[in-house]
Amino acid sequence: MVACVGGSVLLQYPSVLLHPEPWRLAYQNQFDLERFEWNEVKKVKSIVPMIHVSWNMARTVKISDPTAYKMIEYNYLRHCLLQSMKRIQILRDQLVAEGKMISYQSRVKDEPAYYCNECDVEVFNLLFVTSENGSKKMYVVHCEDCARERNPNFSNIVVLEQYRVEDLMNIYDSFSLDFLRQTVEYLFPRGVIQMG
Repeated sequence: MVACVGGSVLLQYPSVLLHPEPWRLAYQNQFDLERFEWNEVKKVKSIVPMIHVSWNMARTVKISDPTAYKMIEYNYLRHCLLQSMKRIQILRDQLVAEGKMISYQSRVKDEPAYYCNECDVEVFNLLFVTSENGSKKMYVVHCEDCARERNPNFSNIVVLEQYRVEDLMNIYDSFSLDFLRQTVEYLFPRGVIQMG
């Protein structure tokens, strides 16, 4: 599957990061993150769900270029992953302390990213769900702020968790440079053999 992130093309599923000039990808990702944060501050819906893209990159993309890896790791990806994980853990602890039950419902394949129905901010992992007009078939996702605004004690709001914190920590810890591919490319320069 191919994803376009702010003009950069990424192969998203089982693959290696393919980009003609990896350092440009790193700068593009940094720009994308800054734009995403600006959109959040200005309450503008981000076209690209950057938190989801970041977690998908960490989970599925293998990077063999050490320079690009360092730039992506330190400038963009690690920051985004760490901030989202920290926010999830703080929010989760707060909900548990308030006595709110959190139901686990893992994501299914090709499930889209969620945005708050009220303010259009990206909602990742902890979804605050209400049924629209009391209907059992029509569910609406909200961010924490909008859910609290609608109902401060969260009655009639179901909190769904899509990823366990331990799973996110494992993804974060396992994001690393693809040393095997880097070694093979060093021993057999491009053009000598085809990697696939």
